Amino acid sequence: MRLNWKLIFGPTMAIGLAFSPISFGQTPPAGGGVDPHGWNHGAADMAEMHKKMCADHFAQGAARRAYLEAKLELTSPQKPLFDKWSQFLATMAQARKVNCLADTPKDGVQPTILEHYVNIE
Repeated sequence: MRLNWKLIFGPTMAIGLAFSPISFGQTPPAGGGVDPHGWNHGAADMAEMHKKMCADHFAQGAARRAYLEAKLELTSPQKPLFDKWSQFLATMAQARKVNCLADTPKDGVQPTILEHYVNIE
């Protein structure tokens, strides 16, 4: 017996189109418009978004270390070793945060392709 794919995917496609944003009269944000998260995508907003990304990444690393410490239920002999390791990671994360903030776009100047993908010091 041969399957008729039109019978299977036809209704699925129709349902998908019926519930798409286009069918509800919604239009995607145009270039320079406000996206659903409230960013205007101007040069100043892009710089602010970059700074927020740097800070969030740093905070997520700290949260992961705190979670790991709680999850491991460290013994007294293990605690100093974990603290030393955690402090090393925090120091490295702080250095990455400083580098990340140094790469914040300035005055609407577009970075070159190398500056975008490679950390040039």
